Amino acid sequence: MKDERVENLGLRFLTMLAMCAIAFVLLSLAAKLVGYWIAKLMPRRIEEIERQRRKRP
Repeated sequence: MKDERVENLGLRFLTMLAMCAIAFVLLSLAAKLVGYWIAKLMPRRIEEIERQRRKRP
């Protein structure tokens, strides 16, 4: 009985670790994608905003 419980706990711990690792990898990928997207798109946005500011006065 005790051995089964220990094995169960070990499996639960391993699955938790695996889930955390997967979540970490997904988050890091998402962060990279967001960073790339900002680097790609934001300079254009900033240029547009600057142009609008110049046009107004």
